[in-house]
Amino acid sequence: MNRLNSRLALLLTLAMMFAIVPATRADTITPGNSTSNLTPSNAGDLPIGPALASISGPFVGAFVGLPTGTYTAQVFRNGNGGLDFVYDFSVTTGGVFAVSMSNFTGFTTDVFITGTGNAPLFSSRPVESAVTFTFQSGAGDNSVGAGQSSATLIISTDAHQFGIGAFGLLGAGTATVQAFGPTGEPIPEPSSMLLFGTGLSALAGTLRRITKHARLSQQRL
Repeated sequence: MNRLNSRLALLLTLAMMFAIVPATRADTITPGNSTSNLTPSNAGDLPIGPALASISGPFVGAFVGLPTGTYTAQVFRNGNGGLDFVYDFSVTTGGVFAVSMSNFTGFTTDVFITGTGNAPLFSSRPVESAVTFTFQSGAGDNSVGAGQSSATLIISTDAHQFGIGAFGLLGAGTATVQAFGPTGEPIPEPSSMLLFGTGLSALAGTLRRITKHARLSQQRL
């Protein structure tokens, strides 16, 4: 019984350690909101290799055949234990002034950029499912034109599984290609871990009472 109590104490300690770890993410975009802070601000939010999955190929806009170019979509594990969805693209003809990724319904999305290519002016989440990076607005124009490449676009999430998603590039026409998206259940946040720790504490207390009652019963016998 002492061994059981020791194991319960260890589990309780670990649970409380996880419960007090602060969240390190920033630049979170919730549905209907946007951000212009697109610089990586915490090492835990950046992708760590190697890539879990990667897909690349050409894109061609519908209807008018513009824009054209190539893209790469990858999935990485990040330092927070979640998944990062990473995108790069280069334009051959035409231009790209916005890109949109899906499906992120039900997951936290934090946006970042790295690299030296054309940087988006801001990012938004117009609906729950999509994250959009915009290179052109009333405040300026940093569209990715012919012969140019984008900065590396990163969407950091609390997902731990991934499946097929979509990557749309908007110019004179719209090109939609296959990418990746999060699936499964989100990683528990610190508040959830606190509830878990509280539950373990209650369980440990109950077992201690049962053990004490059993010991007293044996003494009476």
